[in-house]
Amino acid sequence: MLAAEFIAPQVFPWYFGSIVGENLILSQNAEYTSAYGLTVLLFTFSYFLFSVFSYRRIKSRFLLLKKRLFGGSHLRFDAKLNRILFGFSSILVFFLLFWANGYLLLRKWANVKPVAQKQVLVIQPNAPLEFRDGRSVVEEIRLLMERIDQLSLAAAKKQPLDLIVLPESGVPFFSAHKHEATEAAGIYWPKFELFIKTLALRHGANVFFNELDVEFAKDSIRRSDMLTYNSSALYSPQGERKTSYQKVYLLIFGEYMPFEWMYALSGQTGKFAKGESLALIPYYEPLRNNENLTDITWGDLDYFNENSLKEYYQKKIQAEQQVGSFLPLICYEVIIPEYVRQFQGDPDFIVNVTNDKWYGPTIQSFQHHTLGRMRAIEFRKWLVRSTNSGTSVFTDHLGRNVDGDFTPIESSASLLKTVDVIPGEITFYRKYGNLLTWIYLLLSSLFFFYYGKQRTQFH
Repeated sequence: MLAAEFIAPQVFPWYFGSIVGENLILSQNAEYTSAYGLTVLLFTFSYFLFSVFSYRRIKSRFLLLKKRLFGGSHLRFDAKLNRILFGFSSILVFFLLFWANGYLLLRKWANVKPVAQKQVLVIQPNAPLEFRDGRSVVEEIRLLMERIDQLSLAAAKKQPLDLIVLPESGVPFFSAHKHEATEAAGIYWPKFELFIKTLALRHGANVFFNELDVEFAKDSIRRSDMLTYNSSALYSPQGERKTSYQKVYLLIFGEYMPFEWMYALSGQTGKFAKGESLALIPYYEPLRNNENLTDITWGDLDYFNENSLKEYYQKKIQAEQQVGSFLPLICYEVIIPEYVRQFQGDPDFIVNVTNDKWYGPTIQSFQHHTLGRMRAIEFRKWLVRSTNSGTSVFTDHLGRNVDGDFTPIESSASLLKTVDVIPGEITFYRKYGNLLTWIYLLLSSLFFFYYGKQRTQFH
């Protein structure tokens, strides 16, 4: 089982150990082994129970017990009984070690005090996937932008914000990145960029959002040489575009095809280029200048441009100061532990933006989150999950879903939480990866080789 999920290629990795991943104590072991250690525990325990309670074995043990009670040789029975007791004792010790280690880790990290706290708002706009049903694109995009606008305004009334997060494809098909390639591709939308700047300046907060981005390859200016990226970018509270992250771990058959000729087989498959950077995203000190200004909304932007917008908010703007960084992940990158640990540095928290509208009203979005929440334990950092259509959720460094709050599926919503910044400590899994898993596989292989050889000699 472990070898299959650890070595065999998978389009959507799914880990057997995730079945017990919701157990608060056992899941703490992911700090050392990721989900693979839980797979070992669950499979070992399950296989032992199967071996003990399978019908054929029960029957044979009953006959052996009968022979012992009423006569006959006891040697074979005693040998089998000893093996059963040894196996049971070994499994019990193995389970107790996992439980004890998980309990100690839980106590350790539950007592760690945060070094800072950030007010993070997740906006779930429920943007459409496509417009094939005759809906007006212009009208749907207008309604979408107004939803985002109103959700942010309502949340900001509760408390000042440090970071606003918009999900993957929260505003589909467009880019807020103005440069030669995006303008040539026809995806740059000036009002989209102005809206992101408005969110940042109006709330005095960082804004992290998803967009399409393109660039010319090989210093070419031909459309055929354009590279398209699934990108997320950050705007500072001053309304300035800062760092962006291009998705690196692409979904095969969804975002790219392994061979060029395969694109003709599926017209719906994207042709995204792979990003290269594994850098953290810096974020900046929020603006807390309480100027009595009327909020500019989406509907007002027809009367503003970049210069007039900055002029309007000029009194709020102050010197820019970086205060931290976070680890960015797009969509199912979050379920690949080997990939996520490659990021360098000490992030304050993890931000995962995803679409998940593909799943519709099913439990798959919750399953997606269950697989991804293990990263919070591996890093001992909070995980902010922002989805387009649900479910969005905050997970703390112990793997607990904060306040049990999940946004509903297939609806627009927002979620505002105080995110704890846990002091940096490079965990075992971040430092050594799957070392313990490889050791287990090696020892298991040697054991089964020896056991098989012994049985061959015996027979």
